[in-house]
Amino acid sequence: MPTLALLNGHAFAGGALLAMHHDYRIMNPTKGYFCLNEIDFGMLIGTPLLSIVRQKLRPQAFRALVLEGRRYTGPAAVEDGLVDAVGGLEEAVAYAGREKGRELWTKGKSGIIAKMREEMYRVSVEAMRDTTATDVWREGLEGDKAEERRVAESMVSQWEKTGKDAKAKL
Repeated sequence: MPTLALLNGHAFAGGALLAMHHDYRIMNPTKGYFCLNEIDFGMLIGTPLLSIVRQKLRPQAFRALVLEGRRYTGPAAVEDGLVDAVGGLEEAVAYAGREKGRELWTKGKSGIIAKMREEMYRVSVEAMRDTTATDVWREGLEGDKAEERRVAESMVSQWEKTGKDAKAKL
């Protein structure tokens, strides 16, 4: 059946990613932020996790979320398409129900919703199944970081041996 995430407060990092993996999202209009703040603390988000976010958002919103770590309020999240509407439990029930003409609880009866969703997000499903490219990419980044650390430690060691007692040239 379709899934609906009701965000009643902050949805940061993994919480935001989990919300994006739902079919529909309703966010509190007055409190909480929606944010992928991994950029702020240097954590990589792999292809499988970001793929679904990329498919669901327009490019400008994707860029603001991923590269800027923008903190979205409920109304701003609706404007940029991160969530479908703002509200609480009553609004979420109305959104999924007869009032809006969706009747989401009936959509799983045909037995094909999982296959339809799989087709809708085929690129993401493939990225989740084949993590080889992501693993190679991540290993390369880790190797680069290790090399940078070795170079930095070598420079500090060299400075400690020769330069720390030298007078500064102004």
